[in-house]
Amino acid sequence: MNKGIKREVDISQWNRAEHFNFFSTMDNPLYGICLEVDATLAFKRCKNQKISFFLFYMHAMGKALQEVESFRYRIEDGKLFCYDFVELGSTIGREDETFGFALLRYNENFDVFCADASKEIEQVNATPGICLDANHEMNNVVFCSTIPWLRFTGLTHAMNHDPKDSVPRITFGKCSKDGDSFKLPVAIYVHHALVDAIHIGKLVDRFQHYLDCP
Repeated sequence: MNKGIKREVDISQWNRAEHFNFFSTMDNPLYGICLEVDATLAFKRCKNQKISFFLFYMHAMGKALQEVESFRYRIEDGKLFCYDFVELGSTIGREDETFGFALLRYNENFDVFCADASKEIEQVNATPGICLDANHEMNNVVFCSTIPWLRFTGLTHAMNHDPKDSVPRITFGKCSKDGDSFKLPVAIYVHHALVDAIHIGKLVDRFQHYLDCP
């Protein structure tokens, strides 16, 4: 279990200090944005090369998350920290219509990421229940889930509205054909003391870039 290296951010010297203090006092400082990205190139490439589309877009999102610092910020005991990297916690569906949580450890090398993720997915499929363990208590994680049955346009989460909960949540929907294109719904849920819409925009831009990269 690697909890990552973190550095404390001096809030008083941060250019978002007032924003942090303003949103941190709210009962529910969390907000979400739903959108669709163009998955045409990625979907076709994965199909032609017999690559898991799920693991491809998870890896693309992992790369994007490392590059947008706001998504590596966490609030801990009233202080602000920035982690050097984040991992991907993801739901994994089973044939019996239940799901378990897996930790898909990020690796820049796609083949290594896939090999490690496949082992984790196999373990979840072979284990009953939700599969929560100490790995899911790490703060340098982003909670991800996939709803492959629905092309959603809105989303809410089952969660305790804890103003100290600063872990982002990202949900992917059904990749659907739209004319000559394929669209992938994405819902991004964040803490407003740490992440503004401009940062979500940067994340989406990087995600789109890596979806389109060969």
